[in-house]
Parts: sequence; structure tokens; C-alpha cells
Amino acid sequence: MFNLFKTKKTKTEQVKEVKAVVEAPRKGNYTGGKTWTKEEDMIITGFYNLGIAASYISEKLTECGYERSTNAVQIRISRLNKLQNEEA
Repeated sequence: MFNLFKTKKTKTEQVKEVKAVVEAPRKGNYTGGKTWTKEEDMIITGFYNLGIAASYISEKLTECGYERSTNAVQIRISRLNKLQNEEA
């Protein structure tokens, strides 16, 4: 954001801020952007069609060896629904 009353930061100060953001610890079980497999999609779709909550689906994925957070499952459900609607 632009602020007229602050003094301009030096390049080294800016670099330090960027490094601090990059090196900050991540929250939760971030999977590092792993791609979703067909098996994961099948598990999610099957449980979702039965009306099962995303938190339970996330637990079942973990039991099957896939580390996905509840939030990741919710986002994947949304994307799968979007893809399905585009095909129809």
C-alpha cells in the first residue's frame, strides 16, 4: 500500500522482509502442491455423493496414505463440481 508519510526502505531492508516472509513456517499439513490422483478423486467423489463431511473424507484419505487437509478436500470438491458442470 502506498503511504506518503513513511520513509522509503532501502533495498536491503526490502530483501530482509521478503526473506522473512519466504522463510516463515507454514500452518497445517501443506502437501507442497502435490497433484491429486485418480484414486483420491474417486474416494472424495464417493464419500461426497453420500453426503459425508469434508473433515471425515480428509481422515479417510489419511488412513489410505494420502495427506490432505480438510480445507484441501473442500477446495478439491469445489473444483471437481466445477469440472463436472463444465462437461454437462
